[in-house]
Amino acid sequence: MRLLAVLALVPTTAVAHPEPSPATAPAPPPAMADRWFTVAGMYDRANHGGGVRVEVDLWAYRGWRLGAAMSTAETSTDLTFNGNITGYLALRDHKLMAVAAHHIDVDGLVVRGAVGAGVVKTVADGMVQPYAYGDPNQRDATSGDGVFTVLEASVAVAQPVSKDWALTAGAVATRYVQTLHLTTVSIERDATELMWMGGVKRRL
Repeated sequence: MRLLAVLALVPTTAVAHPEPSPATAPAPPPAMADRWFTVAGMYDRANHGGGVRVEVDLWAYRGWRLGAAMSTAETSTDLTFNGNITGYLALRDHKLMAVAAHHIDVDGLVVRGAVGAGVVKTVADGMVQPYAYGDPNQRDATSGDGVFTVLEASVAVAQPVSKDWALTAGAVATRYVQTLHLTTVSIERDATELMWMGGVKRRL
């Protein structure tokens, strides 16, 4: 009886056990879960041209992406000498680029800025006024191609339309510094070309 009386006087907090806290689920790894494959059309109003661009993210971590891009585009340009038009060229550029990009989420939209470096094969065909001529309206056909290094920068906005698809629109600027040795003339191409682009993205 005395033992039961002593146990009755023991504070209940001395033998209480706290409730186990629920297990916290581990956060999903950020890597590789947010890579995208993009196909876009391109339009160059200034140089009366356009093309197609394909881009794929090969590696992703948080907001950063590393990937590759391929594009083909055609533009045209007038050739001038002393302010006079002496011919024209149709230019086809086939690019292969390594691309580094960063994504930022803004109110449900994904803003992507990127820079790239790679190579471009430029094929040129056109008509040019010869150096020695009697008829100022005479034009000779000319053509040629070359492979050059190239730099680009782009910015785009994507609007998700489902879990795995999104619409995208933006612009890409390409810096060309080239010397094209054509059949009848050599052409210096030192320009920054701006193309608008729009297309679709598919989550990988």
